[in-house]
Amino acid sequence: MGDNTLDFFRTLLDGVPEDLWTYFWTDIDKASQWMPLEQGPAQIAAQHARHVEQNPDKQVYISVSAVDEKQGRFKRITADNSAGIYGLWADIDIADPDAHKNWNYPPTTEAALDLVKECGLEPTIVVHSGHGLQVWWLFAEFWRFETEGDRIEAANLARAWNQTLKVRAAMHNWKVDSTYDLSRVMRAPGSMNRKVDGAEVEATLISIKDACRYSTSDFEDFLMDESVLVEAGVTPTREYVVGNLKLHPNAQVPVDLFEQLQDFEPKFVQSWNRKRRDFMDQTGSTYDLSLASIAALAGWDDQQIADLIIASRRKHKDDLDKALRRDYIPRTIARARSTINQEVSAQEMDETADALKQAKRTGDSDEVKHKRGDMLDSISNQTQLEWVNFWKLMSNPPAWQGELAGGQIVNFGSSKDLFSWSKARAAIGDATDHMIERMKAPVWDRLCQAVMAVAIPVDTGLESTETGQMYLWLSEYLMTHQPIKDPNEAALTEYPYINSDGMLVLFATGFRNWLWLNRSTKIENREVSRRLLNYGATNEKVNVTISGKRTTKSVWKMLMPREHDG
Repeated sequence: MGDNTLDFFRTLLDGVPEDLWTYFWTDIDKASQWMPLEQGPAQIAAQHARHVEQNPDKQVYISVSAVDEKQGRFKRITADNSAGIYGLWADIDIADPDAHKNWNYPPTTEAALDLVKECGLEPTIVVHSGHGLQVWWLFAEFWRFETEGDRIEAANLARAWNQTLKVRAAMHNWKVDSTYDLSRVMRAPGSMNRKVDGAEVEATLISIKDACRYSTSDFEDFLMDESVLVEAGVTPTREYVVGNLKLHPNAQVPVDLFEQLQDFEPKFVQSWNRKRRDFMDQTGSTYDLSLASIAALAGWDDQQIADLIIASRRKHKDDLDKALRRDYIPRTIARARSTINQEVSAQEMDETADALKQAKRTGDSDEVKHKRGDMLDSISNQTQLEWVNFWKLMSNPPAWQGELAGGQIVNFGSSKDLFSWSKARAAIGDATDHMIERMKAPVWDRLCQAVMAVAIPVDTGLESTETGQMYLWLSEYLMTHQPIKDPNEAALTEYPYINSDGMLVLFATGFRNWLWLNRSTKIENREVSRRLLNYGATNEKVNVTISGKRTTKSVWKMLMPREHDG
């Protein structure tokens, strides 16, 4: 246990009623360890040290409130059951793109400390949390709530003090998060901040000034609200750099490029004014993607598109913080450019398909090979996967397969399955663990037409018909599942058996499971039944005894395949 940790708890808990409880809370398991305050600061500090040591993968916090009674292991102090607070507090993040999503926090520890000074009251405790400051202004006496009105008054004061910090920060174009709730938990010195993977940081004590204690009325002369900002005309102006992009809340659209699109692309004007009637989704994100796609097709660079999105959100008073996140605009631009590539590839597919048909008609084998390669490239661009071949298996009905550069085979199934975007997408996902982007129906139709144009016909022999395929399946199945004579034993294991008439009897579930495990062929029960009926099998119920109990089982009866007969 460090001296700083003990000093922290001595100062925090000085004069707090001993009949109250506090707790340590860990983030991963959401668990609370409750402690009576009668134990005293030294014991609680020692428990804190042990809790940190015993939870090396978790972050440990202490509550800003105390409570009248011990709660459950997975319960926390809430605003409704808080019995009182030690003082007021603040959690001031410091700008760090690895630790925080927002860009406009105070840039350094010194800047954050200066912000605290500007609030007018010197703090009692300042802790460096690892990626920011956690500050306490303690009361001269613990504020124990006697009535619900006390609790509401405390919540309002905590909110007003947090608002004061936010206004002071905004004067510098900085941001302070809303952390005024009575259920807030904070870090104590000696706890570990694991917010950034692989970069564990210990919370440390910066200062304690026990003489700096206040009454609730001491804060009133220093409270500020947003009207100060409105009068001063203050707005955030700091830019944030992501890769080669500069994201600035006051970004301006290139006037010449804007006017060109305005004059020649009606949809651009509609998207800019957010009046697209063809959009089911009218959210800001939908319009961001639309503007980015139109601008990308017109040749705008990424910075110009980023400025366009920010300006659009500012115009419509939309969530500007979202546009200034590290991931949002780069991801939106990438999606827009991907959409453009798909549209260009779709147009190229139509042209290549016509050229491929012409080459086949003229019998130009070299041209057929060349255009077939172009078509495979277009299909690859559309799906963002590298396809090297497609086959049409001449079965009844025909089946379609594709081969990827890595050697994976995608079984699309029948033409009906191929034409279904959702089924084809699932088949690709099963084979590659890659989910292709959604496509509009006309684009998918052209893609299917392209697959059929390049697919090579393959004679599959006996498996070209369902009857032949069922014959081969049954023959292979019976080689590893020799029929037995006792129907009761067969019912227990779901093995095939020979009945008194010399007919082969199958349990559909056992056969279906074998197909899946040994042939990687997944068929629904209804489809298995249909195929068995077409093969000539009949379905009936049989009475069997399993574990001494009489029951009824559904079975399929048929002639034994010839090589297994006798």
